[in-house]
Amino acid sequence: MGLQSRVTFTMRNLDRLKCIQAVDDGDLKPGRAAERLGLTTRQVRRLVRRYAQEGPIGLTSRRFDHPSNNQLDRSLRRWVIRILHEQYADFGPTLAAEKLRTRHKVVLAKETVRQLQIASGLWIPRKLPPPKVQQPQSFNTASCRIGLVNPLSAPPKTVVLRTARWRRRLRTATHLFARRGQPGRADTPYAGA
Repeated sequence: MGLQSRVTFTMRNLDRLKCIQAVDDGDLKPGRAAERLGLTTRQVRRLVRRYAQEGPIGLTSRRFDHPSNNQLDRSLRRWVIRILHEQYADFGPTLAAEKLRTRHKVVLAKETVRQLQIASGLWIPRKLPPPKVQQPQSFNTASCRIGLVNPLSAPPKTVVLRTARWRRRLRTATHLFARRGQPGRADTPYAGA
């Protein structure tokens, strides 16, 4: 019994596997498979050869689980982080990148310096401001009592006073009812405003 291993495929690789299997079985021509996969016929033939030799594992990327070629050298990374901690702990990424370039002759992009600062805890990334949430008004407000909102037309706690113009109209209407001496209108939140 041979050695078994588990292989994880993405949906794209699974589609590629099905097409290459069909080409290997003779059910699909390489030109048609190339059109489906967005590859050239030469690449399809190469994948069919790899599939025949290695099986489904041959179709996975050879770069999988390997570090990127564009990574910083570990010693350079440690040295830059040490400099950032010792001399530029309170600097932002742009100024720190500029100081590294002028004083230490280390040319790094400001985004790289920012990532190093985030990884070492020197920089906290700015988050987007939280969305402004308007508190829903209950139906026991002036808008319901003066008839601007029908409490039966919407579920409870969904009425929101959205604009300043709406609030002005509400204030004016409440004030008018309060002046007319109608009972229960003077205790509204906008009465007398």
